[in-house]
Amino acid sequence: MGAVPQLERWPTNNPYTFTVASNMNYTAIFAPTAVLNVLANPTNGGNVTGGGTYVVGSNALITATATNLWQFMGWADGPLTHAHDYRASGGATYTATSNRWVW
Repeated sequence: MGAVPQLERWPTNNPYTFTVASNMNYTAIFAPTAVLNVLANPTNGGNVTGGGTYVVGSNALITATATNLWQFMGWADGPLTHAHDYRASGGATYTATSNRWVW
């Protein structure tokens, strides 16, 4: 599935309210977007945040927090830090893995 365009900005705010005083032209500027999916594996091993729709080229921060009796082991793409920077370039899925503590 291709990127879905998103209104990036009007020349000022969106929505933009103004008084029509004469002939005027306004252009809405759109930017492509990408969906970032953030998953926990297993699902009861912790909580993840940061997923959503982002303008391509923007930055997103995804985080993982282990639940009680679980330990965060890393993201499936390699980084071992709880917080992970992602630069939107297309759709992506990141999975945080956790291991259960055994007593």
